[in-house]
Amino acid sequence: MKKDNKLSWGITFLFFGILFLLKTFNIIPTTIGQYLFDLANFPIIVGIIFFIFHKTKNIGWALILVGLFMRFDTIYRYFDILPTYVWSLALIAIGAVLSWGLKGGK
Repeated sequence: MKKDNKLSWGITFLFFGILFLLKTFNIIPTTIGQYLFDLANFPIIVGIIFFIFHKTKNIGWALILVGLFMRFDTIYRYFDILPTYVWSLALIAIGAVLSWGLKGGK
């Protein structure tokens, strides 16, 4: 097993081991624990770890995409209500650019 592969798997097991230990001791609040221990979030968490610590980023991207696919219904709900905020966010962005300017411009 290659060194970066061992490192990625080792950090993954350490992370989840510590996470489950904290859950056992009731250190993690239930509101946060409900998101951390949701099965659909595990591929995203593992994907982020592999993306950071593995030499080739393909495994990380693949796991993150699998996790996002498992979360598609939640993501879709956010995009469904997004158009109601577009004008507000656009006005804020325009105001910020006009107030502080773009870097390099006068």
